[in-house]
Amino acid sequence: MDDAMLLSRTCPACKTGGTQLRKNRYSQGDWVLKECLSCGFVFLENPPDYATLQGQFPWENTSGIQNEARRKSYSRSENVVRSAIRGVRSLTNTVIRRNKHVSLGYRYFRQGWIVDLGCGLGNFGPLPPSCKLLGIEISNQIVADARPIFESRGGRIIHADVLSGLQSLEAASCDGALVESYLEHEVQPAEVLRELSRVLSSGSAIILKLPNYACWNRRVRGKKWCGFRLPDHVNYFTPNTLRTMLGQQGFEIVKFTFLDRLWTNDNMWCVARKREH
Repeated sequence: MDDAMLLSRTCPACKTGGTQLRKNRYSQGDWVLKECLSCGFVFLENPPDYATLQGQFPWENTSGIQNEARRKSYSRSENVVRSAIRGVRSLTNTVIRRNKHVSLGYRYFRQGWIVDLGCGLGNFGPLPPSCKLLGIEISNQIVADARPIFESRGGRIIHADVLSGLQSLEAASCDGALVESYLEHEVQPAEVLRELSRVLSSGSAIILKLPNYACWNRRVRGKKWCGFRLPDHVNYFTPNTLRTMLGQQGFEIVKFTFLDRLWTNDNMWCVARKREH
């Protein structure tokens, strides 16, 4: 790939660069993962720019391909471990409400516009009847498919990268946000969270779901961990680095218990809210 199509990032959390960045052992081929020695954040140093990512690595195409390749690469012993983990996860999902995002949405969203970052076809499940969904999506094809769905439900969709989409909105014009399976894809996560804080009304809740780099599965599976999706996953959050970035960008944690970040689960859930002034 032409290097002109690739970005070169310092740490997206604390902006540290140079010798304070150490190459991570999970780097793959030309894709260089770095760990910041100052704050511990792990990230892809050289992701494609937005245009290249959409043109050559669209998520709607690469996700299925990577899943199938990963499935075929597992050895017999790894499949035994995977089965055991699925069993534990099934048990915890029985004890803990499975449809977590719906229960969280009805608990923390009250009314008004809820902005859905990287919305896909729209995450309408968590919305109480008093709320409307405002989606932001960069994919040409997904936007074309999603627009009639949004409009039929009284919502609307913005065709843009998320940072630009948020910048087009007025301050305090939204009353909540869905940040599910998105923040790991964003090359400017801190800037997006800062802009999200601007467009939210005081005290508004945001619901986040993202891969947990600190999970046990990653330690066991190594490069075969399902959270590694290069080059479209560009940020690798732990509970600590997520808390830190949210706090730096004007949010406070509302709900982030042990059950929201189980060590057997590849993903973690978090509810935060914009600090009241």
